[in-house]
Amino acid sequence: EKERGEAQGVSRPCHIARWAPATGARGGTLHVGESHTVAPSNHGARSGSQAAGFVYHQWRGGDPLERDLMAASLAMKGFRGTIQRAAILPVRYGATTSKIHRCLNGMISLCERFDFEPTIATTVSVLDRHRELVSSLGDVDVAVHGFHHVAYSRLTREQQANDLELAIRTLNRLGLSARGFRAPYLSVSRDTPRLLRSRGFLFDSSSIEVSLPERHSLSPNLRDLIRTRYGSQIQSPTYQLREEGPIEFPVSLPDDELLVEGLRIRNSKVLFRILESMLLDAKSRSSLLVLQIHPERYQIFSDALELVLRKSQDEGACRLSLGEAAEWIIHGGSAPQGWPHGASYALAVTGDLDAASLSDFAPRIGGIEAWKS
Repeated sequence: EKERGEAQGVSRPCHIARWAPATGARGGTLHVGESHTVAPSNHGARSGSQAAGFVYHQWRGGDPLERDLMAASLAMKGFRGTIQRAAILPVRYGATTSKIHRCLNGMISLCERFDFEPTIATTVSVLDRHRELVSSLGDVDVAVHGFHHVAYSRLTREQQANDLELAIRTLNRLGLSARGFRAPYLSVSRDTPRLLRSRGFLFDSSSIEVSLPERHSLSPNLRDLIRTRYGSQIQSPTYQLREEGPIEFPVSLPDDELLVEGLRIRNSKVLFRILESMLLDAKSRSSLLVLQIHPERYQIFSDALELVLRKSQDEGACRLSLGEAAEWIIHGGSAPQGWPHGASYALAVTGDLDAASLSDFAPRIGGIEAWKS
């Protein structure tokens, strides 16, 4: 891997070796498993790394793309919006997992080129149903995204516990383990943190923060969308240490869903400029930027993501998984004083694997009743 990275001109500013298992306040291992090439995107004539390199050098010192940004509009709502979203599903998913598998592998490969692992939050029932995906997750940071894709805020404490236990057992049976958790729909209850801690999870990434500066031209529309979707659950930036639960790493907004579906932005140059603004905001706060890109939208984001990873490399940011970030903090690292290898700020790339084929959406039609069955 080192030779491959050097051959492609990618430096290794932030590589964290696997720590020995951390121990909790009561002793015992904080380890969930033991405790109980993608098709090129269609952005112009250039594709892949050539397109990314072209855009990066063209826009590195360019003017803001005000006309493109101001042309972005809010997503369609109500019945018409529902029909539009339903029409998109066959484009991004198929009868088999081949489309999502290619996107997942593409996302993982891109991160490997920059010598870090993405964090893939996985709905475990989907993985159990499509075991051909397991091999792709062997060398990444896996997080639990529920066994069933249902909002934890709608479940009783006992139902949440049962869902977590089923997810842990199934991952173990598939030869995987998870250090962290992200709730489906980023929706948790008061019981969730304690349930996670008691099962050895090191981190939870179910909260949100706005990482786009308020002065940005998209900020007013974005904040309206966030209030509509998430209400008032926005928290202060960077991570939080909680006595009753694992380390909390908020998802940095806007994520891929808000940008593509909410603001209807698909232009690679515009996406890069937005991600770049978020990256520089994290740098100004010595913070951790937690990008969220679902594998289903990776082709839309591939060029922009490569550009922002290259930008982070030029800026000396630490690139790491959420699992590595949690272990760094647990073993005495302190973000306000710097991230690993003296980096002043850090970047994590995450993606929620909550569906892999069209058939995975059928159980959600029944909502909570489908979960009970």
